Amino acid sequence: MDVLALAKHVFGNFVLQHLLEYGTGEQQQRLIRELELNASDLGRDIHSGAVLAQALVHGPANERTSLARSLLREKGSLAAMARTRHGSAAARQVLEALEGAELEEAYRQLSEEIDTLSIRRYGRAVVACLP
Repeated sequence: MDVLALAKHVFGNFVLQHLLEYGTGEQQQRLIRELELNASDLGRDIHSGAVLAQALVHGPANERTSLARSLLREKGSLAAMARTRHGSAAARQVLEALEGAELEEAYRQLSEEIDTLSIRRYGRAVVACLP
């Protein structure tokens, strides 16, 4: 299965969302690993934000943290996600999954884009989560 193509597809992303919500633990882990490998592409796509949000809500705790770290490593991805409807939900889940220095780095990355985020409907929801 081409996870990257499905996550970016206007209808295919729903298939992955349902697998992440209702699939077995093994299915969730395999999907999240694929999402991690493609974090740079997925973080900037408007359709895949919903898939990332589901993974960050329904995946096993260690997999959620690992995915959040992958998205954080891709400079600009977190802010790009925060600008979109489904990506803003994923960005908020990233903030919930991280702790300590990683959470501070996420805050820093988002704060650098605060002017852009503040003028966008979904960006404002993420800005509200910043300290």
